Amino acid sequence: MREIKFRTPNHCHNGHLNFLYFGVDNGVITNLRWGFSACRCSKHAYDKGYEKCGDDQQFTGLKDKNGKEIYEGDIIIFDPLEPLREVMNKGVVEYHVSAFEAMIPEYGRVKFYQGKYTEIIGNIYENPDLLSKSNTEV
Repeated sequence: MREIKFRTPNHCHNGHLNFLYFGVDNGVITNLRWGFSACRCSKHAYDKGYEKCGDDQQFTGLKDKNGKEIYEGDIIIFDPLEPLREVMNKGVVEYHVSAFEAMIPEYGRVKFYQGKYTEIIGNIYENPDLLSKSNTEV
């Protein structure tokens, strides 16, 4: 059974983006922690307050080729069918009809898998510019 985890995007008092990570076990929030990778403030800045700036994003239960956990809202490159091709697909991870899929503007929803051909290149909050580029401009 996969671990149920979420992240929530927040802006700190200086306007920097940060994610609040937490798990859920039998209806109880567990492992509440801040991820300070994007926020340039000190780790104590959260005392001054954060403002939620997006929806909770669920952990897919999958990791990319670098071992990084894949969440809804992540932008990934992947090749679900032919790992030897030079062109990779790029999409945003979404939850749709009881499954996580990547939404590719040119094709629609596509299944993706954990493995050496899937990599997180950003997320919809920190790297929205990646969404405006075509699959060939990864």
